Amino acid sequence: MSETSAKAPWYKNPMTLGVLAGVAYGLIVQAAARTGHLKEVIGVMSLGFVFVLPFALGFLTTHWGGYKQNRSFSYYLFAPSLTAMASMICAIAIGWEGLICLVLATPVYLFMGAVGGFFAWVFHRVLAAREAETRLPVLMSALVIVAPPLTAFYESGQTLPLALHKVHTEIAVHASRDKVWEKIIRVEPIVEETTGFFYHIGFPKPIEASLSQEGVGGVRHARFEKDLVFIETVDEWVDKERLSFAIDVDPSATPLTTLDPHVTVGGTYFDVMRGTYWIEARGQNEQVLHLESEFRLSTAFNRYAGFWGDFLMRDIQTSILRVIKARCEAP
Repeated sequence: MSETSAKAPWYKNPMTLGVLAGVAYGLIVQAAARTGHLKEVIGVMSLGFVFVLPFALGFLTTHWGGYKQNRSFSYYLFAPSLTAMASMICAIAIGWEGLICLVLATPVYLFMGAVGGFFAWVFHRVLAAREAETRLPVLMSALVIVAPPLTAFYESGQTLPLALHKVHTEIAVHASRDKVWEKIIRVEPIVEETTGFFYHIGFPKPIEASLSQEGVGGVRHARFEKDLVFIETVDEWVDKERLSFAIDVDPSATPLTTLDPHVTVGGTYFDVMRGTYWIEARGQNEQVLHLESEFRLSTAFNRYAGFWGDFLMRDIQTSILRVIKARCEAP
């Protein structure tokens, strides 16, 4: 660290100014993409905003705070994390994002921010080797500044790729087949404690599942907290063996406060399509209860979103199976 920057008060320290300038840049870009006509052509669920923006934050933070300051290599790798976390916390405080999106975006923001910082470190080493005043620092800053919105704008004209996922979970239940079947076709109001990672960060917990009639054509209403309702139409019914249903969710009927806009079930990016229960006998009073779901993803980064989508569905399914198991095995 240079002697000048070490003696400067915090509000004049280039390191602090780099972080503050990076946060300000991130908020300005996000505000521009969420208001006015720009939100129609620049999507925040794009590679430009999810991957390129944190890269830009990392580069600009360390470039503005580290150029000619003789910073350590660790500064270039870890200073961007301050900007990334501050930007996301500000987005939550303003109401642009919810806690679920914060958790899903954090790994990408931290990693891509570090990549941006590393790129700035290489850039500064190249400039130092040249030992000449050039316009490259300003030109590079300008290029990085416009990269996220330009990338997102280009993506707005592309069709989102479609990815279909299946998630299977199972649990051993020490009870008769009749009792297990009784507990899955209808789920009485859940008063037991339900555990799951996503419940702790804001995803609604399951409440109950009603059934209009037994057999094909019956309609289940699976209710979750915060007025989230899955309408499940039974299209396969093998008595005491298999229950399968198509799932419909009306995103317009889901209150805006239920989920983050970008993970709304039935929305542009995510939808749950089918669910299936089946019972596998292992003995007179021992069954294996299976639960499988099918869901759709439509994002520019389906591989990354698929990891979290699988995690989410497995988390929910496991908690539901635990409740059914406890009820079946209760005296």
